[in-house]
Amino acid sequence: KDMSSQAQINKLAERYPFDNEELEQLIRCHSALLDTKNVDTFLTKIALSSPYSYFFLPGNEMRRRIELIEGQILPCGFGSCLRAAMSVDLFVDCANEGGDISLERFLEGIADCGQRGHKEALKIIWLCCSAGVDNELEPSRIVDLCFRLGFSSEVLVSPDADA
Repeated sequence: KDMSSQAQINKLAERYPFDNEELEQLIRCHSALLDTKNVDTFLTKIALSSPYSYFFLPGNEMRRRIELIEGQILPCGFGSCLRAAMSVDLFVDCANEGGDISLERFLEGIADCGQRGHKEALKIIWLCCSAGVDNELEPSRIVDLCFRLGFSSEVLVSPDADA
């Protein structure tokens, strides 16, 4: 690692609830999301940025699992809804500090998905469930999405998940 990347990681570690290894992974993930030549889905890019996908799963197993999850378990369009729900307006002025505002927005959104506690995570789930809903949100939609997310998590990390 060069000093500038380690300095960047140290600076981010002061502001976000991630350790250095998690930040390195999230920076790689953010780079994959910005890669316009990579036509993978949002969820696929995130999954393939994980060391788990190449240390514990052979070949294209992670890609196959994400396709199964997106195609048969999660609601249609969930990845897009999640990406929109994670998009946050930053109150910190990253530009003045020479920071990457796109990376900072991404880290804020990821942190809100669970690292900052249940209230922020529930807000993300609420936003995903309420996308396209004109009237009152049915509680069963939240329960359904949480069940699907839990099941997807098991499919993703189970050593013997066989589709």
